[in-house]
This record gives sequence, structure tokens and C-alpha cells, in this order.
Amino acid sequence: MSKNINKNNVFNEVHKRMDLKQQLMYICVVAAIIVLLAGYIMNKVIKKNKFTCEGYVLNTYIYICLSFLLIAFLNLLLEYKKYKFKVNPMLYWGLIVVMFLSIFVIHFVSTKYLGLKHIIWLAFILSTAFLFHPLYIVSKYTKTYISALLTTALLVILITATVFIRPDMVSLKMGPILFWLLLIGIIMEIISRFVVKEKTDLMYKAFSYFFIIIFTGYLLYDTRVLQENAKQCVESVGADYIKESLGMFLDMFNILIRIMSLKARE
Repeated sequence: MSKNINKNNVFNEVHKRMDLKQQLMYICVVAAIIVLLAGYIMNKVIKKNKFTCEGYVLNTYIYICLSFLLIAFLNLLLEYKKYKFKVNPMLYWGLIVVMFLSIFVIHFVSTKYLGLKHIIWLAFILSTAFLFHPLYIVSKYTKTYISALLTTALLVILITATVFIRPDMVSLKMGPILFWLLLIGIIMEIISRFVVKEKTDLMYKAFSYFFIIIFTGYLLYDTRVLQENAKQCVESVGADYIKESLGMFLDMFNILIRIMSLKARE
């Protein structure tokens, strides 16, 4: 996408194209699915105020689906209300702080406090959804949104199917390697933003493909870890589907935003 496109024009054009009845239908459909999944969780996944181990893998994927559906719902609602994301440094960095703080807290809050854990999880999802909104609008403007979703979905299905068919192909020792590669990649991208004056499409694509490969590796690893955790879950202790789903959601979401960004720039 051309760098000189005015952001206000992008929002205006997307809102101009919008079919309000169709948009309202999408909002209602997504809301209905969210309610159904929430009902399933309350009746089947949570028993005696803790997560059951029964259906461990399925329950984890339900939380992943619920995360994406909540983000979709909020973005559809913002679009329907013709919300324009204003670049306010206080709001932007505030949302980033909430997002990262929520990730950190989720890992340490015990499942004894399920209500609190769900509130923190919702704070993470809502802050992520707001930060995602400008990219969502740009992808709608460039008509690459559906293509990016399908590409990501196909990649995720192939990766997870590979792990479930051939779990022996994925080593549990690859976690630290992926962590250091990701850290190096993040540091290099931050440095390039401040040091490199002329940012070329080639450099942008190189970083994007690098992170897609890294998060693909993480998705392989996290899916393998999910299999092991499902085997080791004990009913007396219970599961933690919020924490379990968080890593895999982040893998998929990062793959999605990188693919969306690449397609929007084509």
C-alpha cells in the first residue's frame, strides 16, 4: 500500500462502502457464536469453579476461537459505529501497557480466581482489538482482508495437522532457540526503525517473513506442548485454558497481522 495514503481518507472510504444491514448481520452472527461458546464453557469446561481436564485440546481451541471472535466483534462494532482511530500517544501506549501487563498477570494469577483471570483476559483481548483496528480498516480498504484470513487459516490448519499426525517431528527442546531468535528479530527491527532512514519494501518484507517463520515455529512448538499438557492434566489440580490458549493465540495473531500487512502493501 502506498505510504502517502491519508488515514482519514482510508476510514472514510471504508465507511462509505459499508453496507449497514450486512454489517449488522455480521455483528449479530459473531455475537451469537460468542454467546454459544460462552455457554458451553460455563456448562462443560468449568465445573465446581475450576477448569475440568475433560476435552483439554478442544477446550483450548474454544478459548482461541473465542479470542478471535471477540476481536472480530469489537472491530465490526467499531466499523459499524464509524469509529476513527485517532493517533493519540497516551491511548496507544496505554493500550500496549495494558496488553503486555495482562499477558504477564495471566501467567501468575491462579485458576482459583477464575473470575479475575477472565477479567484480565478480556482486558488483554479488548486492548489487542483496539490496536488491531487501524490494520483491519486498511486491509478492508485494500480488499485484502479475506485473502489474509484464508491464508492464515490454511497455514494454521496445516501446521496443527502436522503436529497431530506426526508429533515426533516437533522437538520440545526448540523453545529456547525460538525465544532467542524472536528476541534478536525484535531488537533488530527496533534498531532499524531508528537507524535506517530509507525503509525499503525489501527490508519490510524481510522482517515480515522472518517473523512469520518464527511464529510458525512457535505454533508447532506450542501445539506439541498442548498435547503433552493434555496428557498430564489431573482433575484434582485442574487445567488453565486461558494461559494454555494465550500462547497459541499470540502465535496465530502475529502470523495474521504480518500476512495482512504484507498483502496491504502489495
